[in-house]
Amino acid sequence: APVYNPPETIKFFPLKVGNYWVYEFNEIDGNFNIVPGTESIDSFVVISKQTVLDKIAYPILRYKNNKPIDTLYLSKEGSKLFRLYSGATDSIRDIGLTWFKIGDLDVNDWNIFANISSDSNYVFENNKVIVSLHITINGTRLSLEKVLFPKETLMLLPIILKDDRKTFFDYYFNDDTVKSNIEIITQKNERLWFQQNIGIYMWQFDPYNILTRSDSTNKYNPSRIERFNGWKRQLIRYKAEE
Repeated sequence: APVYNPPETIKFFPLKVGNYWVYEFNEIDGNFNIVPGTESIDSFVVISKQTVLDKIAYPILRYKNNKPIDTLYLSKEGSKLFRLYSGATDSIRDIGLTWFKIGDLDVNDWNIFANISSDSNYVFENNKVIVSLHITINGTRLSLEKVLFPKETLMLLPIILKDDRKTFFDYYFNDDTVKSNIEIITQKNERLWFQQNIGIYMWQFDPYNILTRSDSTNKYNPSRIERFNGWKRQLIRYKAEE
């Protein structure tokens, strides 16, 4: 793999008020093929610079087909890139707002978040249950990658963010006299390919499964796999000044 010498600061993501990135967005199925009819145009515009939780933050307004949808907050510190995470909207209970490190040019692997809670509330088969929830989110920087496109070949820096969740609890099924052990496993991968001096060139959320396993022999045993589509974005135009 080519040697990648990290710059002094994250030049691969220029954050400045007025910068913008416009992407073609599509859903992708379990085989990573584009789902017909899901195309939209996603735009991200840096609208200001402010301090959030002791970091210099750049709020980035996201538009879907020219309608504002939400705001992404990014921050840079040296060779590290951070994204503001909201537990209220992103399904990790009780953490509120916090910065997650989503890029690092100095290390190949880093832990973003890890937590075990033994008293989380969960709804299973329309019943409220108390569960043990294990969450681990890690980042990995891969080697510089030569990517072929129809009109050009680009050197991109891939980063993958892995979100692993396991939920454990005991449950009485209909007619059962003993509790069954239930395990629900989810792994979600978000992939970011950075182009030097431009920012995220490709952005992908892999299709994923939710696997429910049970040791019950009951006919109501819910052992199953639920499958969900992912999505991908590819840059079509931008303004990226430092």
